[in-house]
This record gives sequence, C-alpha cells and structure tokens, in this order.
Amino acid sequence: MAWREWGNVPVNSSAGLFTNPSTSDLIAEIDSTQLAQVLSGGSLYQVSWLAGASTNAVWQFEQASDTTFSTTAIRESATVLTPANQTGQYILTYKLQKGDRLRARVQSAFTGFASCKISAEPVT
Repeated sequence: MAWREWGNVPVNSSAGLFTNPSTSDLIAEIDSTQLAQVLSGGSLYQVSWLAGASTNAVWQFEQASDTTFSTTAIRESATVLTPANQTGQYILTYKLQKGDRLRARVQSAFTGFASCKISAEPVT
C-alpha cells in the first residue's frame, strides 16, 4: 500500500496555452531528467493531469520509455475526452521506471487552444 506523505516534493511540467495542436505536439511533458529520483527498480507516483481545450478534445496521457511516439515506447496510456472550454483533473497512479517520461498530447489535430499541466508526486 502506498500513500502521499508530507515532504514528498512533486515534479511539475511547464504549462501554457498551445495554439492549433496536432498529434505530434507535446502539450505538456515531464522528462526523464526531471524524474531523476526514480529508483532503479521503479517508484510509485501519483500523477495529476489538468487538461482542457477551447473545443472538444481527445487527450492521450502517456507514460513512455523514450521520445518516440511508437507503440513500443508507450508503457501506459489513458485516453480522456474533455468538453469545450472546460478543464478536467485526472489523477492516476504509475510505477515509473528509470528513463520514463510523462506526456500529454491530443489524439487528433484541431483549430483552437489547448493546455495541460502534469504534476507527479512520489508516494511511499
């Protein structure tokens, strides 16, 4: 069993407004250098995704082993739908491995604005 503990510092992605996103655009990412404290055997993290867009959007939240978008690089994936002009918070728990990254992208391109922030907190 794991839980959030006082003193566990979260790792946060940058956030901003992305215009006319496509499937290859990383709207938000926490890369492997930011997750350097992950233990060699893996570490549990509670990850909060805050995603929204100016139009209906289908999001892909991914735990990936490298920078490629190939299916072999994706360890875990969640598909989320957000309605127009609304942001949702989605909280998932991951066992991150050394070299992993967390990233958010849209599943299909659209005209409009999109924003996402990722916050990963180690759980003990």
